[in-house]
Amino acid sequence: MYVPLKITTDYSLLKSCIKIEQLIPFLKENHISTAAICDENLYGVMDFYDACQKNNLKPLIGLEIKYLEKKIYCYAKNYQGYQKLLKLHSIQETREITRIDLEMYHHQIKVILPFEYQELLADLQEI
Repeated sequence: MYVPLKITTDYSLLKSCIKIEQLIPFLKENHISTAAICDENLYGVMDFYDACQKNNLKPLIGLEIKYLEKKIYCYAKNYQGYQKLLKLHSIQETREITRIDLEMYHHQIKVILPFEYQELLADLQEI
């Protein structure tokens, strides 16, 4: 089963032209039952979640954050994880994410590192 994990929508301004109302029919036509949006903000989450629920699709919610000037991807495991993503998003709106922030809010979140940032792995494994 194919699961796209890094769909960037038009809620990430100037980074994508994928609209949620067009994404859902595409997922259904291609028999993709689970998909994740991972924008640099959480503004499109409710639209995505509601559209997935109406179409019997499993939504995965992610947030692209910058840590030490590198992009990493955080995905909520459950509702508590989503609440942690909201906190990280609020922090990111006002300042840089720090190691202390990740230590405080990493519970119920899966963190994915792009391969090119593997040097962060040793730093983040200690959390």
